[in-house]
Amino acid sequence: MKQAHSSASLQFPYFSLTLTYASRYFLKRFAAGCIVTIMESNAVKENSRQLLNLAHEHGYEVSATQLGRWHRAGLLPRPKQQAMGKAQGSQSLYPAGTGEQLLALCALRSHERRFSHLAWQLWWAGYPVDLQII
Repeated sequence: MKQAHSSASLQFPYFSLTLTYASRYFLKRFAAGCIVTIMESNAVKENSRQLLNLAHEHGYEVSATQLGRWHRAGLLPRPKQQAMGKAQGSQSLYPAGTGEQLLALCALRSHERRFSHLAWQLWWAGYPVDLQII
């Protein structure tokens, strides 16, 4: 016998809010994403060379151009530029966990090429993506 998902009511001082099961699920995932983002701010970053090597080690051929295209499209987190020192240039540092997301993206691309579908599948798996692409 199937159980119906009930609505939950939240009482605030000036209004009440009724949330459906889907709304509560979204809010839990959103809140978890906010907490993870704060925790990862102190985590070790990954540079583009490390990401490309990781993909190659797992059998995926990814170029620096593809990596840039994917983060500009919102499929991967945007890197931060970090100065390397006087007259040494800069490097792009991706947030911790980008390597795992890159491997998931590469695996999904074997079945699907459309960015909007890839973004939805990555989001559904819990990875941060630009929601405008979905």
